[in-house]
Amino acid sequence: MQYSNKTIVSNNSVISENIGISLEYSSSSRVYYNTLSGGTSSIELRYSNNGNVIKNNDIRDCLYGINLYMSSKNIISHNILVNTSARGIIISSTKCIVYANYIDLSSANILLEDSQLCIIVGNTLQHSTYGIDFNNAYNNSIFFNNFISNTYHVNQFTGNIFVSNESISYTYGGNDWSNRTGNHWSKYSGNDTNGDGIGDVPYQNDTMPLIDKIEQYIIHDIDNDGLNDIEEDVFGTNLTNMDTDLDGIPDGWEVLYGLNPFEDNSLEDWDSDGITNIQEYIYNTDPTSSDTDFDRMPDYWEIQHGLCLLYTSPSPRDRG
Repeated sequence: MQYSNKTIVSNNSVISENIGISLEYSSSSRVYYNTLSGGTSSIELRYSNNGNVIKNNDIRDCLYGINLYMSSKNIISHNILVNTSARGIIISSTKCIVYANYIDLSSANILLEDSQLCIIVGNTLQHSTYGIDFNNAYNNSIFFNNFISNTYHVNQFTGNIFVSNESISYTYGGNDWSNRTGNHWSKYSGNDTNGDGIGDVPYQNDTMPLIDKIEQYIIHDIDNDGLNDIEEDVFGTNLTNMDTDLDGIPDGWEVLYGLNPFEDNSLEDWDSDGITNIQEYIYNTDPTSSDTDFDRMPDYWEIQHGLCLLYTSPSPRDRG
């Protein structure tokens, strides 16, 4: 698909011999809840900048999993990639976020090539030759990831950042702590004298290595906006204000649906269903879908007629 702005590609099962899903020259599109296998690349973005979200896809048994080529300021999150034999995720772009993905069995779980100012956080990268392969990639932030049983966790440590920008509030070992956080490295053999979950000595350029896997750290949400402290760091939202742009919509809800938490978009109608974003928040409908519960009755019509809307976002279903 070309020039496909605000397009939603979701709930497809794709077995491909070439490219499963491809977007070119597109922005603010969503690729959600697809199952893909086989072929060269499962999901590919080319020359597609600004606000595309690739989320909750299951990708297996292909050459390349997700490929972003010259496609900056996009988000790849909560995807499962298994046996992507050459590369799991390829980023040849700037200012992208790669968050909370599970990548297993690849030559390189993530390749950063000609990439700057990307954020790699909350991912599990395991059983590969390279957890992350850097090729002319600098000033990227890599923290709070699991690097497990890779031949080489990364191919180089210089030129990139391996700890969080800010101190993170978390619970570990039954106690509350606040520290900048690094990554969990399965090859790390240091000690943790004070029990805060942070190793006493660095692992290469990671000065705050995590003793345990990231799942053992409970990250706090200080302002109760639905984004924990690490997510606030990743998305750049205000750690102590639940509504950074003061538009009446909590930051976590805006991030969940791919809205911009830095600008007042409360009166916009992203899905053109006659309901503004702030009304979608109040009614707990999906601002990216005109039929939240997929019952073939538009959200606006159901609200006008007082019908029941009960769902589990972001793929809701009516219960009648």
